[in-house]
Amino acid sequence: DYDGYQMAGLAAYDFATQQLLFRANDANYGCTDMTYDHSTSTMYGVVCMHGGTKVQNYLAKINLANGQHTKVADLEDKIMAIACSYDGKMYAMGITSNFYRLNKQNGELTLIGNNGENIATDQVQSLEFDHDTNRLYWMAIDSYLMTFYAEVNVQDGSLISYNSTPDNTLLGGIYIPFTSPGSGGQQQMVDVVQNLEAVPDGN
Repeated sequence: DYDGYQMAGLAAYDFATQQLLFRANDANYGCTDMTYDHSTSTMYGVVCMHGGTKVQNYLAKINLANGQHTKVADLEDKIMAIACSYDGKMYAMGITSNFYRLNKQNGELTLIGNNGENIATDQVQSLEFDHDTNRLYWMAIDSYLMTFYAEVNVQDGSLISYNSTPDNTLLGGIYIPFTSPGSGGQQQMVDVVQNLEAVPDGN
């Protein structure tokens, strides 16, 4: 992170055995935030440190098998948090509370709006979608060192709700389990499959 800590490596956590399994323990980069794009099965990160040195933020793809990363593009703003909707739209929160659409192909930032929050410089933030409801949540700490979580309006960047975090705990990363995207928590499976057809594709 920006205080000089370096990424120890990419690890997978096994919930069954409660073991932390390193895929790579020699990664020489650090990210402000990471997000998984379900539409392309790709992990993305915003790299801010490389080889122990601060670098201009850039978007990167992260190989989940070996922890290595591939640079996509430099970012024009210092991005602290990113999140992908289930259909692959990427959003980003800048250090001054600017809320962007982020192009995954070329790193282009399109400003959607600013929520007006005065955020502590270079402190951890996190964005995460609830894929059941398509709502976006943001966790951060303000310039008074008070932590909060809020729902962000993806249309204009404004805050729909704002809540102080219990015990002033900074939530640096969050995951919201989901059943089926956009279903509001209800499975959208039909009882009986009908009119099923198969079409040869040449293979």
